Amino acid sequence: VGGRVQGDVIMLDSRLQEERDALLGQVSQMLTKRFKRAEAGDIDAFVTHFYARVPSEDVNEFTVENLYGAALSLWKLAARRQPGRAKLRVYNPRTEEHGWKSSHTVVELITDDMPFLVDSVTGNLNRWGYQVHLAIHPVFALRRDGDGNRLEMLGTAGNGNGAEALTESMMHVEINEQGDPAVLKRIAADLGAVLDDVRSAVEDWPVMVSRLDEAIDQLKKGKLPFDKDEVVETRAFLEWMRDDHFTFLGCRDFRYSRKDGDDHLTVVPGASFGILR
Repeated sequence: VGGRVQGDVIMLDSRLQEERDALLGQVSQMLTKRFKRAEAGDIDAFVTHFYARVPSEDVNEFTVENLYGAALSLWKLAARRQPGRAKLRVYNPRTEEHGWKSSHTVVELITDDMPFLVDSVTGNLNRWGYQVHLAIHPVFALRRDGDGNRLEMLGTAGNGNGAEALTESMMHVEINEQGDPAVLKRIAADLGAVLDDVRSAVEDWPVMVSRLDEAIDQLKKGKLPFDKDEVVETRAFLEWMRDDHFTFLGCRDFRYSRKDGDDHLTVVPGASFGILR
């Protein structure tokens, strides 16, 4: 019985893969008919990587036109982007306006590749009660000119593409449809703020770790008015944090003082990092 069930599963997976291949093959044919050969080849490579990690069950739920339209929409959005700035769109795809349709609201974003992007974006959407139905997150290597125009797609990131290559995250996220234009604007604004926070935390990560190293060093060398065992325990805890057990989002220095019998904390200028910039 186990062998028969296993065989059925293999046959089912094979059928899903065959259906997937047939759909994406038709997308390639559409590209060949609608674009010049060189551009069609670039977009076809983009589409292949775009859907590479999407489960066959999800791919097969699309029509050919919608597979084509969803990928092409992100391709067009990525045509121009200044490094260091995220590009974001939240909309309800309609055939007459966008060339494809969906029963979901779609979030498209392009940004420099960074840690924490997927968790931050989907976590924010979930926090507002928007169910994430699909999240596609390919990472591409490419070159852009000084104005941010796409010059060349280099394929997948991390394949020896050269120091001048950019590594960009491109996301396609589908949530339950939101019909109110004001809600769409709010989602875009909120996600924009989230991406700014991610960038701040990632860019300031080295300096925040260095501040932790300074604190550890002070505990090792400094003469502190605390019990020795307490200092040792505190230092051990900070060293544990330093050993990749903690995600640094922000840090800030305060100056402590007492005046007229009251405690006072003031922010030290230039000493706020990450999301506390």
